[in-house]
Amino acid sequence: MVYFKKQDLIVYVLMLVLLVFSFFVWNRALGDTGDYAVISINGHEEMRLPLSTDGEKTIEGFAGLTCTVLIKDGAATVTEADCPDKLCVDHSPISRSGESIVCLPARITVTVSGSEEPVTDGVSR
Repeated sequence: MVYFKKQDLIVYVLMLVLLVFSFFVWNRALGDTGDYAVISINGHEEMRLPLSTDGEKTIEGFAGLTCTVLIKDGAATVTEADCPDKLCVDHSPISRSGESIVCLPARITVTVSGSEEPVTDGVSR
């Protein structure tokens, strides 16, 4: 017994691909834009830079390695770094809550946060 014809299967697969694609587009379009770029060195928060104010800050991380963080047009990006691989410099700008750029050799993390005060819930207290 055959339950599906070949054409039916093609239609179902195309519908599934369209559904998955639209899910990612929808999440990207409706994601929360952040308010601050939180810069941490070796896991400890060093500073918060508002994404609403354009500026540039050079941060010295682990072993004297530095990263330059640029805030422009509501997004944060790493423009220069002393690390050998420069993966953090190649990363696209971040502007949505939860996005981050990490420079592993310097142990510097730039994370977008939605509010000035970290929110605690019943689990994290």
